Amino acid sequence: FALDSIVMDEDQAFSIASMEYLMSRGIIADIDNDIEDLSFVLYSTTEQLHIEWDGNPSSNPVLFADENYNGAGTLILCVNDGEYEVCAENTVTITPVNDAPMFVSDLEAVVGLGLEFHVDLQVGDIDSETLVVSLVDGPIWLSLTDDTLRGTPTELGMFPVELSLTDGELTVIDTFDFHVENFTPQIIEIADVPNDQGGRV
Repeated sequence: FALDSIVMDEDQAFSIASMEYLMSRGIIADIDNDIEDLSFVLYSTTEQLHIEWDGNPSSNPVLFADENYNGAGTLILCVNDGEYEVCAENTVTITPVNDAPMFVSDLEAVVGLGLEFHVDLQVGDIDSETLVVSLVDGPIWLSLTDDTLRGTPTELGMFPVELSLTDGELTVIDTFDFHVENFTPQIIEIADVPNDQGGRV
């Protein structure tokens, strides 16, 4: 018997035809035995390729690879009738797929009213080292330079900031939340000590 080569995308599972189907199409043939008399072994000689299969001739084995792996691999199918064993080799090609870039750092920060801050953004992409971060929308006191958010808040509150991250092909939009609090101590009340003729408050 002979098997067709398999081409699959990175990070995708591939359902392989069942042994029952392969025999019905004449890809696997045994003039002396029925499928119930045969045993099947399916395995990969490539470390990054894996197979999920219960060994039932009527079920479909599922082929999958390690996360973000792409390249060539080999799949082996052996059929045994109790006396003879025949094996066939199958080539597996896993084509690369561009993964979306991502923000690695936390997308929130607490900053002080009237206090200058610098918050570094950490980004990553398994496929590309050329990433561009842009400020899409935010308060007037905020700016972005060299993947660092900078500013001096002029008002209290929570401010969602829309950021864009692109690898030149795929773009991700995410939100960075700034919580502006008052870190400067303030006198909010003065109480007089009674009956001390104005000596203490």
